[in-house]
Amino acid sequence: MPGDVSAAKAGLGTTIVTAHAKQLYATVHVVAAEPGTIVTVNRTTLRLVGGAARDPEV
Repeated sequence: MPGDVSAAKAGLGTTIVTAHAKQLYATVHVVAAEPGTIVTVNRTTLRLVGGAARDPEV
């Protein structure tokens, strides 16, 4: 993997993870590691007092 993660070409796996994260209102962070790559997906769910869980507004 190139040292500059932003210069790396996204493959099928990256495309699938990014699309799924978008559906979940999540963020994807990609960091180059030695060896390999670290991918973190973060999703926040808000719970209303006395209400149901909902996704944050985009």
